[in-house]
Amino acid sequence: MFKHKFSKYFFIISTLILSFILFNFWTNEASKSIKLLKNNIKINGNIIDLKISKNHSFGIITLKIAHTNTKTFMPFVNENLYPYAIKDSVAEIYHYISIDLKKGMKVELDSDTRNINFYDKNKLLYSSEITIISEESNVKFVKENSIIYKSE
Repeated sequence: MFKHKFSKYFFIISTLILSFILFNFWTNEASKSIKLLKNNIKINGNIIDLKISKNHSFGIITLKIAHTNTKTFMPFVNENLYPYAIKDSVAEIYHYISIDLKKGMKVELDSDTRNINFYDKNKLLYSSEITIISEESNVKFVKENSIIYKSE
């Protein structure tokens, strides 16, 4: 009887400790991502190309820049990837691509708020949050399909 109660409590305590460790790890990773994205990048432009991967509609949204506050921004930080890149008059946004997006639509990105807005004929279609890209298949897709990354 005593062994059964002990193993039951041991299991519960172990599960709680493991949950706490995992929660702290995920919170720490999210905090790092938030700090990296606070770099005052602002991009406003129109979609000129969409490349969609085979991984849950992740892809590259290529923009003709109407306005930005920087001329060049390369996307890689260690083995991870910023969700945007800029070179001259072209920007790429690495994000999940909705079936509603089409060439010509307007996009506004603000790295400090981690927000991206998509517009159809000046009407807000939807907003989304940007994050540092760390999933290996998504990073590989960008390396293989980015026109900005390949031009460097």
